[in-house]
Amino acid sequence: MAQEQRTYQVEVLVEVKTTGDEQEAFATVDTLMQRAWDTDNRRPQVQPWHFEMLEGCVADITEEEDGR
Repeated sequence: MAQEQRTYQVEVLVEVKTTGDEQEAFATVDTLMQRAWDTDNRRPQVQPWHFEMLEGCVADITEEEDGR
């Protein structure tokens, strides 16, 4: 008997450095994720996956990172 396939959502945190603003950081991660999706989408051995970026979920952590 075949096992039932399940679908999960997994939240991921990505940190990027940029000289731009929050929208530049969002665009950078969007490009990164799109390239990963495009690459995996061409590989028959990779299970299909989807990503969705939530607008407004960008945080500037410069001060935390610098220890100020």
